[in-house]
Amino acid sequence: MNYDNRHNRNISDDTVDRRIDMFLDNYRSGNDVDVERIKILTRDKIRRERMQNRMIVRRRILQWAAVAAIVAVVVCVSFWIMRPVSAIDLSEASDATLAEAGYTTVTVPAGERREITLSDGSVIIANSCTVIKYPAEFDGVERRIFADGEVYCRIAKDADHPFVVESNGFDIRVLGTTFNVRNSSDSTASVVLVEGAVEISTDSHNCVKMRPNHLVDLCAGNITSMRSVNPADYTSWIDYKLHLDGEPLSEVIKRLNAFYDLNVTCDSALAGVKIYGKLNLKGEASEVLNSIQTIVPMNMERHGRDVRLRPIQESDLPS
Repeated sequence: MNYDNRHNRNISDDTVDRRIDMFLDNYRSGNDVDVERIKILTRDKIRRERMQNRMIVRRRILQWAAVAAIVAVVVCVSFWIMRPVSAIDLSEASDATLAEAGYTTVTVPAGERREITLSDGSVIIANSCTVIKYPAEFDGVERRIFADGEVYCRIAKDADHPFVVESNGFDIRVLGTTFNVRNSSDSTASVVLVEGAVEISTDSHNCVKMRPNHLVDLCAGNITSMRSVNPADYTSWIDYKLHLDGEPLSEVIKRLNAFYDLNVTCDSALAGVKIYGKLNLKGEASEVLNSIQTIVPMNMERHGRDVRLRPIQESDLPS
């Protein structure tokens, strides 16, 4: 006697008994039929089938749970192994965290500069007082480094893996190009494109595409202007020169302080004086300051590394 197992799964024992009685009433023939024995055997068969069905269901649930657990582990491991470089916050992560992830952090002391060749062949020249964070090997869909200070970048071309320079408040995305990035302590920054093409995107969701000979000014993570310039005026520092085209004396002093590891200050009356010309940074700091003094009449008070620039007073003039 066979019953469809699909109908036996949710039928109570009382219902089974009633159905068996109805079946036997229809087919009973005299006293030769042991009704009670048939009922017992039938109920035992149904119970065994129910038990088997429950075991099959449980086994399938356990199998699917095991498969789901394995898939979850594989996904997590794959995500960790194949995670993009951008998953690490280069601007906030500690040197120890970056070192564990295969990154190197270079801090260029005042008065020095470093040239770094990356694993893809790109060359980064870092000016004084600059911090660079970069991986031993690039992986993932993009090549990403962090720079705070001033860097001159010659990026190896790789159309399949864009290069990203992450800085304070903005990113520069390139495929292969040459450009200069400079951050200042007053939250201002500038990007000068020498050749190629770059796209700047900021934390405040500004975005601009640059062409060669363009300069973009930024302040606190916002793009404030874009204009045409002579890139050589902004990249001459890599040849130990400063091309000055109307830069205020206060800005020139900042650059000299970083380059020569000095502490030069100037009177507010001199801070806005614009400087034109070229300064040769291969000489001593005193030679450079003397050159500036020939352009801007002023007095210099020197005490070791400390230098104060102030306007010439009448009392300073010969009687």
